[in-house]
Amino acid sequence: MFTKYKVMSTEEQNEKITLRPCELDKQLAFAEAYIASNRNATKAYREVYGDRLSDEVAAAAASRLLRNVKIRHYIKQKFDALQLDAHYVMSGLKDLAENAEREGTRLKAFVEIGKALGIYKKDYIEQKTQTEKETPPHVKKFIERILDIQKENKEKREKESHFS
Repeated sequence: MFTKYKVMSTEEQNEKITLRPCELDKQLAFAEAYIASNRNATKAYREVYGDRLSDEVAAAAASRLLRNVKIRHYIKQKFDALQLDAHYVMSGLKDLAENAEREGTRLKAFVEIGKALGIYKKDYIEQKTQTEKETPPHVKKFIERILDIQKENKEKREKESHFS
């Protein structure tokens, strides 16, 4: 009288689920919101499915969606593409900062790198005030690198002018 039940893997369960087009659209919207919210699944779920849900309900439902193989694959592809783009941009900026002919271009590239790293965020760095707070070490290192490059480029230009 016992009924045998087959235990299905998550992949098998996801394959058995047939989605209506609007349901798939919402799942993809959730994936996009998840990426945009910096991997905050509860916030992303509320954004797509309604903000009246409690934290517990939204978190549980978001967790269930993140276990869906197709959604996981979609998110991974998006993150891989974003990482590739970010790496490409940062390597291009680094190349500009170190090799551009014009000093202004080099400095602008360093500023953009600093922005990307969060060095200029208001709460991340505080300028010296009446209490004479110390500049954070990572900012000092960043500024020293800019000054070193300026010095190297000045020396390079002087050498070139001597040979001309």
